[in-house]
Amino acid sequence: MNNSLSSNRLTGLTLLIAIAFFMEQLDSTIAVTAINNIADDLSVHSTTITMAIAVYIMTLAIFLPIGGWSAKKFGCKNTFFICHYIIYCRLFGLWL
Repeated sequence: MNNSLSSNRLTGLTLLIAIAFFMEQLDSTIAVTAINNIADDLSVHSTTITMAIAVYIMTLAIFLPIGGWSAKKFGCKNTFFICHYIIYCRLFGLWL
């Protein structure tokens, strides 16, 4: 079995990673730009929303490498299902 990636597959993988990073940056930019509107809608001070967005971005910075490590160690499919299981169990627990 050949472990090297073909040129087309490598290009596709690179494009996929670039799109994922672009989406993450776009998400952070939209959240930071909308701070005042979010604060007005929730009737809280904008400093509170700024702290929430800062914590959100720091959490992403922490868990992104952990997700990559776990995908390498346990496999992408297993990591995906475990993460979704944890998220859905938490959401179901909050719903009860």
